[in-house]
Parts: sequence; C-alpha cells; structure tokens
Amino acid sequence: ILKLMNSVKAMGAIIDRVFIIRLLESSLLQDVPSASVIAIADKAVPMRFQKGDVLFKEGDPGDVLYLIRKGSVKISRKNPRGMDVAQTYVAAGNWVGEMALLADPPVRNATVTAAVPCEVLKIERPDFVEIMAKYPLAEERILQVSEERRLQNLGGMQDTFSGKILDFLLKEGVSDADNVLVIDSDLCVGCDNCEKACAATHGGYSRLDRKGGKSFASV
Repeated sequence: ILKLMNSVKAMGAIIDRVFIIRLLESSLLQDVPSASVIAIADKAVPMRFQKGDVLFKEGDPGDVLYLIRKGSVKISRKNPRGMDVAQTYVAAGNWVGEMALLADPPVRNATVTAAVPCEVLKIERPDFVEIMAKYPLAEERILQVSEERRLQNLGGMQDTFSGKILDFLLKEGVSDADNVLVIDSDLCVGCDNCEKACAATHGGYSRLDRKGGKSFASV
C-alpha cells in the first residue's frame, strides 16, 4: 500500500509540474524557448493564500512576481485620505507584481489581496530580470501589459466611487460566484421579469430576491 501511495504521489508531482510548465508557456513566457520555461518552472515556488490574505502591500519592496494558478486577487491603492480603495481584480492565468520589478527603486505601488482562496507561483526577481534581458519578445509583451496597467491605474485613482463599488461587489462574493445578477436601481423599472425568468428555469421557484439583495448606492 505504501508503495502504491508513493507512486500516486510521484505521478501527482509529475502532472503538477506539467501543469506549471503549460501555465508559464500560455501566459508569462509565451515567447520563451521550452528549455528556459522548464528551468523557470523548476525554480518557481507554489504558494497558497486564503481569502483576505495579503500577497504584498503598497510600499513594500518588489522582490517577486506572482503568477496566479487558481482564484483571483484584488488590486487596491490608498486614496488621498489614506483609505485603501479597490481598483480592479486579476483572475487566474495572469500575473501581478511586475510593475515593481521594472521600477527603480523596486517598490510596490499597490496592495494585492486574495479575493478568493488562491494558488500562485512565486518567481524571484533575478529570474524575471533574466527573462527580460534574454528574450526581447517576452520583454515587449510584459512591458505592454505593464503600461496598460499603469494607464488603467491613472484612471482608477481618479474614480474613487467605482473603486468603492468594486470593493462592495468583492466583499459580497461576486468573484466566488458562477452566476450573479447585478441591478442598477436607477435603471430598473420594477417589471420583475428577472425573477419570473428565474422561476421559469427552476420549476416555478425563483432563486432571486430583487428587493432583498445587499445594496450600495444604486447597485
């Protein structure tokens, strides 16, 4: 039995390694040769975070990049009043933390928090710098993503209200859901068609309570 358990464990490790390599190839390292992808995969450190855990805080030194295997994370920044306000959230298959690694000095410009239980791969700064130096196509794509995020951040910092709505939605578990109904009460005419459609789908019983859901402003 022990030999069988060890065999199953070894097989699981092989499958997990292949999954990590495929994840790197399909996201961060699309333009990197397979041998280098495998080398990075073998150095990457798998980590788990529970909902609400902080991966890193605004102002922390930037020493690692996280590639999200499973789950999603919330990106937030402090507003002029010092309050932490949500900017966006990043889903599995994407990475976070590259902006600090590209900066001089390498300092985090945002806080990243697990919106749901997450599995990530931790990639150290020297390995990231080596990728950027050796592979121009990978560098170009990473810089493009970083610039898009920088521009998004500039707009998000001016829109505190949207950040508060996003914070509300994440707090209510929208990122955990397979399906969600979000209603803008300023636009809703109260026809109840959403509840009727839900009832028609579930044997006459509506799983929605249009008037009973949590609310923030008009949402």
